[in-house]
Amino acid sequence: PLVLEIGSGMGEATAAQAAADPSRDVLAAEVHTPGVGALLRRPALSAPEAAAPFAGLTVDVDRRRVTLVGSQAEVLLALRPKEYDLLRLLLRSPEAVLSRTVIAERVWGDALFVSDNALDRVVSSLRQRLAEARVATGTPGPEIETVRGVGYRLASGA
Repeated sequence: PLVLEIGSGMGEATAAQAAADPSRDVLAAEVHTPGVGALLRRPALSAPEAAAPFAGLTVDVDRRRVTLVGSQAEVLLALRPKEYDLLRLLLRSPEAVLSRTVIAERVWGDALFVSDNALDRVVSSLRQRLAEARVATGTPGPEIETVRGVGYRLASGA
């Protein structure tokens, strides 16, 4: 059998002991690979999670496309990046109320640098796009509801 021992801190005594056993073929080497430990500690890459269809909305995560399917038509929503990120966040837990702070942290990355006006504009423009898609498809479709003093929720609109 061939034994390959790789590791930092393998001393000369270990290499000598391994080479002294004639019944085994041993390759002993000390390998220094800076940064490998950091790479091994990184979380594994996973496939993007697909949001379950909700109130006729379907999300193609790989292509960053959102479609509203209705009885009359199927409409591809042309969303800006922050609108898409907000809708994905709301779709992860539909009907649940998300605070403005949680939305700012998850969509912008930091709530401290997001003005209330910026958040309001993104919510307003996303509401407008959803309303246009509902009209085009002839469905009640999803709506973003304001929960006063708390935040927003994605409701089925039915």
